[in-house]
Amino acid sequence: MRTKFFRRFLPLSLLLLIIGLTSCTPKYHFKIDAISSGQLGSNQTFFIVSGNPDMKGGDLRFREAARYVATALEGKGYRQTQQVGNADLLVELTFYTDEPREVLDVRHYPETYYRPGFAYSIQVPVYNSAGVVIGYRSRIMREPSRSYTHWQEQLESVTVYDKVMEISAYDNRPNAPTKDLEEMWSIVITNSDTSQDIRSYLPYMVAAAIPYIGEDTGSQIVVSITPDDPTATFIRNPGALE
Repeated sequence: MRTKFFRRFLPLSLLLLIIGLTSCTPKYHFKIDAISSGQLGSNQTFFIVSGNPDMKGGDLRFREAARYVATALEGKGYRQTQQVGNADLLVELTFYTDEPREVLDVRHYPETYYRPGFAYSIQVPVYNSAGVVIGYRSRIMREPSRSYTHWQEQLESVTVYDKVMEISAYDNRPNAPTKDLEEMWSIVITNSDTSQDIRSYLPYMVAAAIPYIGEDTGSQIVVSITPDDPTATFIRNPGALE
């Protein structure tokens, strides 16, 4: 069912969804840097292993992230195998949250000024039938209360967390040109904000990376997607959009 969904959905609309054009809602922003040798593209079998020495392949958090990546790879035309010896590609998956760091951020705060209403008197001429001024009378004028809002910029120190996901694919074929595992492609996805909960970000990181898996971005690019992005929903729960 995963492949069926991606074949129908990805070719026409995924890019628009990934860059966050679906609405004006808040967005997740990711930096993506992908590189590829141009060899062993899609339609290869793969097996996912952990690249983090502190996280084994059976770890529940790793298995959850690996499931997201497998869904994305199958959507790109790769085929998952349950035996590492049968895999054309050994896909190494690493994800972690770096130590917090302080950055300067410009925050905007409203400053509201209030001016109470007041009344004043003016002298209005009184004319006779011939148009001659014959006197003056007082008229009370009233100014309503008004408020003015001015946005003040302040430079503040903010604690941010770099959340990183790295996916690298190595040539695992028995007849590979070299005995050493040669890297075929690699992609790094990062997000920096005040949240340190990388687990909730994982499906969005994978969704943002899909178009660039096995590709070469040439340099680091920025991709933004919305919290209700359909591709991220599918990555998290493949049955949700069927």
